[in-house]
Amino acid sequence: METLLCARSTIVLAALVAALMGSGTLSAETTPLAVSPGSASGTEIAAACPTFSWSAVSGANGYQIVAYQVAKGTSPSTNPQELKQLWTVTLPGSVHIWTPPVGQCFAHGGRYAWAVRALVGTTPTNWSNANLFSVERAPSAEEVRAAIATLRRYLDAKETITKASVSSASASPRPDATSARTLARPRHNTKEKGKPIRTRQNPLGLKSARGDDVSSLTEATTEPAVGSPSLSVTGNISLGPNSAVTKNGALYLWDDTVGNMALGESALASVTGGNSRLSYQASENTAVGSKALYATYGSSSNALDGSYNTAMGYGALRSNTRAHDNSAFGAEALLENTSGYDNTAAGAGALRASTSGNYNTAEGTFALLHNTSGNVNTAIGAKALELNTTGSGNSAFGTKALLHNTNLDNTGVGFAALYSNTSGQSNTTVGFKGLYYNTSGTENSAIGSLALFANTSGNKNTAVGEATLFRLTTGSKNTAIGYGAGWSVTSGSNNIALGYQAGSALTSGDHDNIMIGHPGYAGDSNVTAIGKTGNQNRIFVAGIYNVTPALSSSAESVVVASNNQLGIVSSSRRFKQDIKAMGKTTDKLYELQPVTFRYKKSVKEAIKEGRDPKKLPLDYGLIAEDVARVYPDLVVYDKKGRPETIKYRFLAPMLLNELEKEHHLTQTQQVQIEYLEREVRSLERQSNR
Repeated sequence: METLLCARSTIVLAALVAALMGSGTLSAETTPLAVSPGSASGTEIAAACPTFSWSAVSGANGYQIVAYQVAKGTSPSTNPQELKQLWTVTLPGSVHIWTPPVGQCFAHGGRYAWAVRALVGTTPTNWSNANLFSVERAPSAEEVRAAIATLRRYLDAKETITKASVSSASASPRPDATSARTLARPRHNTKEKGKPIRTRQNPLGLKSARGDDVSSLTEATTEPAVGSPSLSVTGNISLGPNSAVTKNGALYLWDDTVGNMALGESALASVTGGNSRLSYQASENTAVGSKALYATYGSSSNALDGSYNTAMGYGALRSNTRAHDNSAFGAEALLENTSGYDNTAAGAGALRASTSGNYNTAEGTFALLHNTSGNVNTAIGAKALELNTTGSGNSAFGTKALLHNTNLDNTGVGFAALYSNTSGQSNTTVGFKGLYYNTSGTENSAIGSLALFANTSGNKNTAVGEATLFRLTTGSKNTAIGYGAGWSVTSGSNNIALGYQAGSALTSGDHDNIMIGHPGYAGDSNVTAIGKTGNQNRIFVAGIYNVTPALSSSAESVVVASNNQLGIVSSSRRFKQDIKAMGKTTDKLYELQPVTFRYKKSVKEAIKEGRDPKKLPLDYGLIAEDVARVYPDLVVYDKKGRPETIKYRFLAPMLLNELEKEHHLTQTQQVQIEYLEREVRSLERQSNR
């Protein structure tokens, strides 16, 4: 009758949802299908924050989900007013799986319905079929308080009885096998099938919250036969080393099932594997919380199967069957785990969807929530690695770190570090939102808040310092160290920026630059800049003075431009225009007055060091102010327009021009002299006649 009512309610509910929200104008083929949670006839689920999934609609740019509360004991077909809309959410078109935040979770024991529709352009489709579901009831506060009180009494009694047993065993010179088995932990697979448990009576009469005898000290003289009742009875609070009991208080455990502790409704409910004797019984498990380690049991092949697990919290390790050495602390932590081992989850929903992943550690609400088979992941912080499913070898420390990651070997430390990473691999970031938008970029390293913030697919970049390479999106093989270094580069590659805001003026695709303490300029490529104008006034480079280059025959003088650019002076005709002979432009060279002098700075240093400045070597040259009056273009001026130095390199060709003029004059005079000499000889011959 209830099933029929649920089916009828579903049909009416679907119609009602469509009527309330609008039927839309698109065809039924474009309507999404609500997949989970729930079904048309209604399904009971464990998760208070279930994951919603639905079929995709081609061309959809968004989806809307609506959730309703259905009052218990009522039917929407006769009482539509009992439907209470809880929330409506709109999601992007690329999302087909969604888990609501904590604020939109459902209450345990409630009955609910939901539907979904697509948004194609600005037009919504019809609403999907409505799925009904209910959330399992959580233990009441009264049951929890009673369970805690019972646990305390049990532990006190256990300590007293253990001391008495040890004392009795010490006094007996030859303890029998039964006494030894009571005092020591039994080994797996050492009991003969059908051999009864020999335990002590229950001297304290310990009771569960519902009045059941829960002490493992109850005597059970015979092994349960095939077909006997299940270990767990709904509503029991079970305690003790072998703590699952039935309503009559008898221990339905095989005699080599040892060291298990269960506290909560249906905790460790399947610990014996049903009524079939197993070679290796599940042992040394601790389950605290309703349905904690619900499905765990041993095996016939491996002594570790189903053992050494710890689960604390509602539904923690609920689906675990034969997996071993797992620890889950928090509601629904490691909920879906079946065969994964050596996992640790602390926090509500941590590693919730993991089924076969191994060696994972998750600490924080929803940390590694969707991980299924990924291995050797570490997630510390709320929602860290939340959407990771199969990626392995990742480490995330911080809220939402590596939230969307699905690939391998990434490390994110800091709030939302590597937040958007999906297929990127072998990335490392330490700092607030480092590599935040990285999706497919690989082998990037970002250390500092907002380092490589906008990178999406760039590879092999290194950024150290706050906001370093902040705008880089697709560029690769860039290295930036220092606050804001390489800030504006977006797609450029092979840049090196070292220092505060070094290379910060580079833009777009600027590439192959080396900026050390220099911001660079927009459009720079293949440029090396060291130091910032106005900040440095001296430079020292070792390995130059008193060193002759190996290829000295090809060596060239280096000149410095007023913008501090180094280079050589090109002399090829292909670099020049307006070529003319100097002619008379060098006629004033003779007005320049060469002088000898000593630099004031050298004199001051000599006096400071106690040396005689008059013994310093003389320098030879010109005075810039004097040259400026004759040849202004031969002088370099400072920013205030004062003469600073002389372009001595120009003097050589100017002197050569004067030398050529003198040579030409000398040749002309030589011709004249020879002519006059001939004339003189001719006159001498005439006078001698």
